[in-house]
Amino acid sequence: MGIAFDTSHNADVGVDTDVISWSHTAGSITNGLLVIGVNFKPDATDATVTVGGEAATPWGYKAAYNLKTMLFYYRQPVAGAQTVQVTFNANANRCYGGSVSFSGVDQITPVRSTYGASGSSTDVSVDVMSQANDMVVDMIIADQSPTAAVGPDQTLAWTLSTNYLVGGMSYEDGAPSVTMSWTLSGSQPWASVGGALIPWQISKTRGVRYYIDVNDPDLKILNAQGRPVPPWEILPDSWIKVSGIFLPTGKVYASYIQDPELAYIESASWTMGGGLSIKTDRGEFLDVMLARAAGRSTM
Repeated sequence: MGIAFDTSHNADVGVDTDVISWSHTAGSITNGLLVIGVNFKPDATDATVTVGGEAATPWGYKAAYNLKTMLFYYRQPVAGAQTVQVTFNANANRCYGGSVSFSGVDQITPVRSTYGASGSSTDVSVDVMSQANDMVVDMIIADQSPTAAVGPDQTLAWTLSTNYLVGGMSYEDGAPSVTMSWTLSGSQPWASVGGALIPWQISKTRGVRYYIDVNDPDLKILNAQGRPVPPWEILPDSWIKVSGIFLPTGKVYASYIQDPELAYIESASWTMGGGLSIKTDRGEFLDVMLARAAGRSTM
C-alpha cells in the first residue's frame, strides 16, 4: 500500500495576530498523517500547532528575508473535522497556514529530514532527498502578492495570494532527489521547505510489542514487560500476540503473518469521547475485542 493524498484545507490570512485556526476534515484513512504548513512575518519568530487540541510535531523550517515557513506533522488524524490551531510567540504582521492529509504513512518513523532554500527571484525551488515510494511535500512563502504556479511534476494542495503574502503547499512522488519548484508572477524574496513522508509497510523483523490472553478476566493488553498498556499508548504498525483463541500447538510458522495468534495493528487512535478505535489485519471481531480490552469499544 503506497502513500495517497486524502484532502487539504487552508486558513485565510491573519493580520497582526498571534493565533490563527482552520478546520481540516480528514477521511477514514489508514496509517494517516496530517502535514501542516505555517507562513508568517515578524514580530513572531516561532509557532506551535495543535490538532483537535493535541500538539503536532515540528518537522522543519526555513527563515529568510523576514519570512518564515514551517512544517509540522500529526499522526493518525481522526475521520471528520478537527480544528488546526497555530499559536505564535508574538503578533505576526501577516500569517496563514494550511494542511494536507495522507494515508499509507509509516507511524513509527513517518518522515525524513527537511531541506530549505531561499532567494529573491521568480523561480522558487528546493531539492529534497527521498526514496522511491516516498511522498515529498513542500511549503513556500513569498513577499508581497504575486501569484504562485506549482511546478509541472507536482500536485497543488493549496495556494493563497493576498494581503502582502503568498504561499502554498504541493506534493510529488519520491525519488533519490526531487526538485520542488514554483514560479512567481513577479520577482520577490521567498523561502521554501520540503521533506519526504515514509510509506507504511509490514515489518517482518519487528518484534511483538503487545500481548493479550482472552482467558484473562480483565482482558488487559500488556507490553513485553508484562505491564498494562493505557489505550492512548497503543501504537499502530505493531504486532500483538493473542493467546487463548486457538488450541496450543507446537507448530513453527515461517512468518508472523502465517501465525494465527499474531495480529498486525494497522491503525489505532484514541479520543476521550470515543475510546480506542483499532484496526488489525485479522478482522472486525478481534478489532472490537482489542478496543474493549483497552478500555472502551467504539463499536
